[in-house]
Parts: sequence; C-alpha cells; structure tokens
Amino acid sequence: MRGLLALVLLGGVLVVGAAPGARNSSALTSPAGTRAERINFCLDGWENFRGDCFYLENNPTSWGTAERRCAEREGSLASAHSALEYHYLQRLAQKGGHTFAWLGGYHFLGEWRWEGGSPFDYVNTESDVSTSENQCLLINTEGNKGWSNHRCNNFFPSICEMRSSC
Repeated sequence: MRGLLALVLLGGVLVVGAAPGARNSSALTSPAGTRAERINFCLDGWENFRGDCFYLENNPTSWGTAERRCAEREGSLASAHSALEYHYLQRLAQKGGHTFAWLGGYHFLGEWRWEGGSPFDYVNTESDVSTSENQCLLINTEGNKGWSNHRCNNFFPSICEMRSSC
C-alpha cells in the first residue's frame, strides 16, 4: 500500500494509517489528519459484510436448533436493518443453493424482535400469516421477495451473524 505510515491493532480491528493522498474508498480520517482503514477479520467459513461477519449454515434445522448452533459459534441468527443488508443475506443463501433460510426474527408478546437483541428497525414482509402458529422469520431469495413468517419447527438452512463492536 502506497504511503503507509503505521499498523496498529486496536480491539481486534486492524487499523491501517495511510498518507492523506492514498486511495482507499473505505478510508476514515483520523483526528491526526491521516486516513485510516478498518480491516475486519472473520473466522474461517464466515463472510464479511460492512464490518459484520455472517455464516451460512447449510444443514436444515428448526429455528430453535439454528439459534443454538449460532450461539455455539459465538453469534446469533442474522438480522436485517436495511434493504442493502437484506439483499446481501439473500445472495448469501442463494450462494449456498437455498431459496429459504432462517433469520433471527421472532414474534413475541405482539411484536417482532431480533434474537440478537438489535432493534427491529427494518421491515421487508413478503407474506405475514398468522403469528399464533408462525412465529419465526424466514428469508426468501427469489428476486425481490421479502421475508415471511413460518412455524419454528420447520427445517431450513440458517444464517448466523457476529456484529462488530465498533
């Protein structure tokens, strides 16, 4: 990398300082006026998207088993907070050859929540059937279709996530 000034490891995120003229589309300007880039690392088998790590579990399971498997990997079932993130999750499931995959959304006490605890601040519902029996969210990878709710004991692949802390 041209104009490299220093490498510093801070809290598990490698920060690369570069000269002010260096080309880097995801560079941030540090207080000292140099440009810095966050390089996030994901574990083997996980994929990085905008600083967070995602893992496609190809083995179909119930939503509850999928939740436990993500927790065993130090993550949670994936949540979507924007159209861009939802489309990324669609592509990840498609890459594994799947039309459907569990997300971390579930219906509890009359509202939708994300299993990982993040706010349910983006909605992309393709079909919303009765939540009395269909309380878990499933991504649909067909075109621009949104998610739908299904019975939690159905078996589908799932997508796990590890959100960055910075």
